[in-house]
Amino acid sequence: MGETRSSLVASLAYHPTARLTYQLAAGGTLGGRLQTPLGAQDFSSGVTAATGASYRIVSTPALFTVLTANLSFSRERTTLAGMNGMPDVSASYEAFDVRAGVLVGTTLWKMLSPYAVARVFGGPVYWTYQGSSVTGTDAHHYQLGAGLTLVVAHRFSVFAEGIPVGERSAAAGAAFAF
Repeated sequence: MGETRSSLVASLAYHPTARLTYQLAAGGTLGGRLQTPLGAQDFSSGVTAATGASYRIVSTPALFTVLTANLSFSRERTTLAGMNGMPDVSASYEAFDVRAGVLVGTTLWKMLSPYAVARVFGGPVYWTYQGSSVTGTDAHHYQLGAGLTLVVAHRFSVFAEGIPVGERSAAAGAAFAF
C-alpha cells in the first residue's frame, strides 16, 4: 500500500544550552491518499503534534553532528468512495511515531549549512479496514537523505530537506529566532 499525506506544522524550540534543543510542534494534516487493494482511500484534514530534542555532539567550524529524537502523533479520517451505488466508507486513522536520527554537515560562509541525514523509526498505526480494526506499521523504518539551511538574515533562516531512500519525504520551511 502506498501513502501520501501533506501537512502544515508550526514549531517552537527552546535552547537551554548551545548544544541542546527541545521542540514542540503542532499543526494539521491537509489531506492525502492511501492506496489499498479496495481502492484509493482519501485522507481528510486532521491534527498532528510532535515533541522532540536534539543534541549537537560535534561542533567545529568545519563539521557539525547532531543527534535527534522525536515522538509524533497524527489523527485523521480515511474515506473510500462508494462503488456501484454503495455509500462512502469513512474510518478513523491514528499514527504514532518514535524517531531517532543523526545529521552530519558543515557550515559555509557562516550562512549555508548542507547536511546528510539518517533516521530510524517505528510506531503503530490504528485504522479500520474492511470493517475491522487493524494495527499496522510503516513499510520502511529508515530514511536517508540530505538537507540545506540558509541564514537569510541574522535571526531568519530557510531550510529544505529531501529524503529519497526509505520512507520518502520532502520538507521545507522558515525559522525566526527571538
